[in-house]
Amino acid sequence: MERRFRLTHRKDFHQVRQNGKTFPHPLVVMVVAPNSLLISRVAVITGKSIGNAVERNRVKRRIRACIQTIWPTMIAGWDLIFLARRRALTCKFSELLLTIQNMVRDAGLVLPVNTNASTE
Repeated sequence: MERRFRLTHRKDFHQVRQNGKTFPHPLVVMVVAPNSLLISRVAVITGKSIGNAVERNRVKRRIRACIQTIWPTMIAGWDLIFLARRRALTCKFSELLLTIQNMVRDAGLVLPVNTNASTE
């Protein structure tokens, strides 16, 4: 994921956590808040309760890979924070991907699908 799509500043994290809407799940917690930009930004957070540095980085890579697959279908102008939970380390990638897809869809951050396309 490109750096411009990452949420990096402490004040931005604080703003999202304070003003955002939380979507909890046993694998990850997603917090979303609108921003005033023309792009969406994402952050992935793993605490020490996940495990050692290798395990934390593995979970971050898996979550970023899930986000990368759904990124083209997402609406711009939002800040998202994903907080990994311990179960995200041992679950299957397909389960993690499905969870993140459903969370983003439930938050209303997916572009509508054009069903009026011609089938000729």
